[in-house]
Amino acid sequence: MGFIDQQGYEAISSVAEDTKISLDAEKFVEATNLWGKTEYAVEVETNFGVDFYNVLTKIKSLDEKNQYLKGEF
Repeated sequence: MGFIDQQGYEAISSVAEDTKISLDAEKFVEATNLWGKTEYAVEVETNFGVDFYNVLTKIKSLDEKNQYLKGEF
């Protein structure tokens, strides 16, 4: 059982691959921007239910996510 379906996996993989290509080409500013898009893709494809930095931690609610983002965890 996973947090995403095949379509979500492909969406995340696509932007992650773009990030890798930019990084390998030493386009660091572009890679950083794409990394942000990768993070957002993970959040969107999991309906904001998975912590990008710890994919094993499921975020239970929007309030919990906001607390996490504020550093209140």
